[in-house]
Amino acid sequence: MTPMRIVLTGAALALLHACTQQATRTRSASGDIDVAAFTAARTVLVRVQNNYPTKVQVVTIIGDKTSELTSLVTDGVQTVALDPRLFPGTSFSLEIRPETGPAKRLGPFHLSKGETADLIITPNLDSARVNIRPSAP
Repeated sequence: MTPMRIVLTGAALALLHACTQQATRTRSASGDIDVAAFTAARTVLVRVQNNYPTKVQVVTIIGDKTSELTSLVTDGVQTVALDPRLFPGTSFSLEIRPETGPAKRLGPFHLSKGETADLIITPNLDSARVNIRPSAP
């Protein structure tokens, strides 16, 4: 392999890695956050997978407060860490707001630290579901 081909292959691999990491970034929501607290065992994660044909906005509803969790295009996936001070003891709902059409509310959910809520938004919004599972260590 020539040196130029090695450089081009390395650059292509680095670009591919950067693109795959962009699709599954982690964000935080709801309040002032202690970044050191965001390990899978110390907080609740919400993983959103959008299979709906248009862009959707997902919000959390805690009591009477609404907070944007994420906004995803079709086939987008994102994981968001919730404020660890809210758990255990806080129940919350998730609302899916597509660009077109009515919103869909799911919940309430009662999660504990170390759990992940997998929100799967299907092409038929009425079939959207949340699966609760332990977070990977």
